[in-house]
Amino acid sequence: MSQGSARALSDPIAQDATLFPFPLARDIAAELNARSLAMGWNALCDTKLDFDRRELSQMKDVWRAQCRPGRLPSRAQFDARVLKPFLREIAILEAVPHRGRWRYLHRLVGSAIAERTGETTGKFLDEIIPEPVHEKTVAYFDAVIEHRCPLRVINDYDVEAMNHTRGEIFLMPLADDGTTPNMLLTVSYIAAKPTGLKPLASRAVV
Repeated sequence: MSQGSARALSDPIAQDATLFPFPLARDIAAELNARSLAMGWNALCDTKLDFDRRELSQMKDVWRAQCRPGRLPSRAQFDARVLKPFLREIAILEAVPHRGRWRYLHRLVGSAIAERTGETTGKFLDEIIPEPVHEKTVAYFDAVIEHRCPLRVINDYDVEAMNHTRGEIFLMPLADDGTTPNMLLTVSYIAAKPTGLKPLASRAVV
C-alpha cells in the first residue's frame, strides 16, 4: 500500500454527478470512520475515490461511463465485456430485504475471491462470514445501498486465513430501475498488510 493509504480518508462530500448520480446530503464516510474507530474495526472509507491501485482507478472510469445524473447503472450494463479486465476480483451481491434489514446474496464471485474464500456463489453473506466481521462488512454495504453512493474502503481482514492482508475495495450500487439499488458491485485487490503502521481504526477521522 502506498503512502497515500496512510492519509486521512474522510473527504469532503462528493458532488461529482458523473460518479455520484445522487449527491450526498451528509458525510457518510466520516460517520462510518467514526463508527470504525468506536468499534475497533480497522477499516476506513472515503467518497473521494482516489485509489492507490491502478486497476481500481480504471474501474472508476468504467463506473463513470455507466452513470447518469439521477440514474444509477443497472446490473445489465456491467456485462462480461465491460468487466473483463476485473473479473477475477469482482463480486456482485443482491440486496435482499429481510426483517427490516438487508441480506446480501452472492450472484457472481470472481475466481481470485473464490480462491481466497471458497466458492460462495448462491450463498448469503451471513452464512459464510461470522460475527463480528459480518457486522463490519454490512455497515459499508448498507451505506452504499441506502445512500446510493460508491465508496472506497481500506480494510484490514479479520478472518484467520486472511488476517495478514489489507484490501482496497471499490463498492458500487446497482439499480435495475435506475433509482432504487438492488445489487452491489465490488472490486477488491488484496496485498500483504504493511508493517510498522498504526492500526487503521486509530487513524479514523471523527
